[in-house]
Amino acid sequence: MLRRKSTVFVLLVLLITISINFFINMKTNGGKLYVSQMYSFEKMLTLSDNTMVGYFMMQYYPLLVVIPTACVYISERNSGIDTYIQSRVGKRNYWYGKLLAVFVVIFFVFSFPYIIELICSVFSFSMKSSGDMLGDTYWEIMEQESQYFLSGILLKNRVLYATLMIFIFGMISAILAVFNLAVTTLPIFKSKILTYLPIYILFMGISMLNKFVKLKFTVDYHFILRMFEKSTEKNYPIYLIFLMSLIIVSVILIEIKVKREEII
Repeated sequence: MLRRKSTVFVLLVLLITISINFFINMKTNGGKLYVSQMYSFEKMLTLSDNTMVGYFMMQYYPLLVVIPTACVYISERNSGIDTYIQSRVGKRNYWYGKLLAVFVVIFFVFSFPYIIELICSVFSFSMKSSGDMLGDTYWEIMEQESQYFLSGILLKNRVLYATLMIFIFGMISAILAVFNLAVTTLPIFKSKILTYLPIYILFMGISMLNKFVKLKFTVDYHFILRMFEKSTEKNYPIYLIFLMSLIIVSVILIEIKVKREEII
């Protein structure tokens, strides 16, 4: 899967995205006279809620997260390679091996570029920089940061906080890709183009909940997956339950697929 053109394409898109954001940050901080005026490096990362590059990247996220693996199963089914592999390793091993492969590949693709950006930022910008893009005072910044998700880690070690958030982003992306693969085993997905739609439809459906039900917390993925959003506006236990539900549904769908093929 890592050698697929689609995987390389998404990886290049993300690398280009972080490169654009990094050079914008270099130009922005390069124009500051004092270190205290420079913006905090971790708040200028692509996944930060403060960056426009990250915002535009998230518009295409539902598509990017499935491109590397969306039509893997259909391609193998059409070529007959899936039957050959299943005859050697067994149907259940084949499917769970495929789910694991998708998880690992997507986790790598959606973590590696941002880790590179973090490393470059650590070496390029002063760790003492503490400027705020919105012009807030030091005490206002501290009050805001105390309300962020994992704020205890953020206040003690900003690099560790950014690393954890990147890995969380990679894991969520991997879970979504696994769910997408599991859903596309349903008989309705006979065309490759349809395999790119489940996550987009899922996100659109969730974001429309506010139109029918009055919700206290945001359900828009734009404001869930990025860094430096107030935890008071998010219900993280519900998000965790949602992700666990996607995993459970994925396993159930694969089990149904295996048993159906065994009967046939």
